[in-house]
Order: sequence, then C-alpha cells, then structure tokens
Amino acid sequence: MNAPAARTMAPPNAAPPVPGRVSAALGDLADGARQWPQWFTLGNLEIRLRFRRTGLGPLWTSLSFAVLLAALGFVYARVLAVDPRTYVPYLALGLLAWNFAATMLQEACELYIHAAHTLKQLCVPKTVFLYRLLWRNLVLLALNAAVAAAALALCRARIGPSALLALPGLALLSLNLLWVGLLLALAGARFWAASRAVQAALPIAMLVTPVIWRPGTPALAALARWNPLYWAVELVRGPLTGAPPAPLAWAGAAGAALAGTAVALILFARLRERLLYWL
Repeated sequence: MNAPAARTMAPPNAAPPVPGRVSAALGDLADGARQWPQWFTLGNLEIRLRFRRTGLGPLWTSLSFAVLLAALGFVYARVLAVDPRTYVPYLALGLLAWNFAATMLQEACELYIHAAHTLKQLCVPKTVFLYRLLWRNLVLLALNAAVAAAALALCRARIGPSALLALPGLALLSLNLLWVGLLLALAGARFWAASRAVQAALPIAMLVTPVIWRPGTPALAALARWNPLYWAVELVRGPLTGAPPAPLAWAGAAGAALAGTAVALILFARLRERLLYWL
C-alpha cells in the first residue's frame, strides 16, 4: 500500500521546485529591503571606516573628484577646442554619473567575497549586502554632487525645469545597477577573476562612452546611440544640461530594468543556495 507513495516521494537531497526557489529569492529581496536600518547603518559605518584618520574624512572623495574634474576640464577643453564654460558642466555631470555606476559595478564583483565571513556565521538575507552597496555609493554620489554643483555655478550654467527629471533618471539608473550588480556579485563569487575582467573593461568602456567627449559628428553620434552606457549617463546628465533623453530612451531604461530584474531574479533563485559553497 505504501510502495507507490514511497516511489513518488522526492529524495531527501533533491532541490526544491523552481516556483519554491523563485519564491525564496523574492523573499530574500523583500527581507533585505525590510532590514533597511541594518544596511543603512552599515553603509554609513563603512564610509566612516574607509576614511578613518584621513583628516578630511569622506570629503576626500569630493576632493579627489574636484582634482580630477579640474585636470580633465583644463586639458580636454583645449584638446577638443571648446569653451570651458560649456564643456566643464558637461564633463562634471558625466563624470558624476559614470563614477557612481563604475564604482557600483566594480565593487559588486567582490560583494559576497568580502561578506563571506558574515554569510557563514549569520542567517541574513543575501540582498542586504547589495542594498548596502547601493546606499554607500549614493552617499558618495551626493558628496561628489556638491562639487559638480559648484562647477556648474562657477561656469554660470543655466538649470531649467527639466533638471527635475534627473531624479527619476537616477532612480532608473539605480534599478539597473541593482540587477547588474547582483549578476556580477554572483559571477564574482563563482569566478574570482570576474573582478579583474570588469576592472580591465571599465576604462575602455569609459573611453568609448561620451563621458569626456561629445557625440558631435554623425559617426560619433551613431557610436553613442548604440551604447547603453551612454544612455545610462544621459539619464542623469541630460536633464541637468537642458537636453533630457527622448521618451524612447526612458522607455528603454525602464524596459531594461524590468527585463534585467527578471533575469537576475531567476539566476539568483537558481544559484542562491550554492553561494556559500563558492566562498
């Protein structure tokens, strides 16, 4: 009587069904978001520890950003033969968005490697570390934004009503960085060389992305048009320079956020339980 039932039972070590794994992954995302006091506090603490005993504290990141902006603005305004008063605001906002995105992508590769001790000792949602990473870089972005605002003021750049679109642009950029960061964190935990690959690719990506240069010719405009990193930067820079992206770019960014989140969620659900064995 019990033999048929025994044959239909799953073996003890069988993986849970796909819907169960997806549900667990969604629960991890929700639990991580609900524990915002934890990643909010830890993110702020990491910033203080990173700049401990440096004199200026977190303002060092603003100082380094200001030096980089001054150097590149002085040199490339002459190399490109453009008016510094119009070029420096473009450069400042481009570097602001690029540094935020590039730092997120680079640090995401080693996210779970650095959190290995905590993950092995405590039962915490694995997405807590991703939220902490995003919050920490948003705080650093705000510090650098003060330098960019000062550059815009010195160049007497006009800020129009379209500048308010920079906030939803930053939100869309952050959503896309979250799912890309999750994929890179999983890849970095499985393949420790992923961090080196991303570190090598980012400077090249910056050179082919209109961060320092403008897509002023048809050939450069075509190059920029097919570069998703350009549109990621323009979501923040465009509204502040009075040239917000076209509605198609907003729709594309929203679509990428939805599709990318779905793909990242599926892979996270599939690989989430293997993560500790890779660390």
